[in-house]
Amino acid sequence: EIIGRIQFKALCETYAVQYIDEKNAMNKKVFSVPRGKNIYAEGTAVCIQIYPEVYKDVETGKTLVSSHTLIATGGWLIRTLGISETNSPLLFNRACYPPNQDNFKKKFNIIVIN
Repeated sequence: EIIGRIQFKALCETYAVQYIDEKNAMNKKVFSVPRGKNIYAEGTAVCIQIYPEVYKDVETGKTLVSSHTLIATGGWLIRTLGISETNSPLLFNRACYPPNQDNFKKKFNIIVIN
């Protein structure tokens, strides 16, 4: 988990960032794009899932807001002990996502229709 923690932190700094098309986002109606298949980070010491979060403009289909949430499972110790229902890591928080990830709705007066 020590190596996994370092890798997870680096991936969070890259992926857990919210991108907003500020020029076109104001007062829009958007829909959330279904996730589709699970995406896993390759070459990491612990299993790390990367979940895209995408919101598209109802009228144009253009992506207005996007980010990622990352979820990690623990290493061999936590899985062997069997003391965690989610196999959460012992040495770091199992999830990361952009801070205040839902604030864009209020800030840009965006309505999510689904």
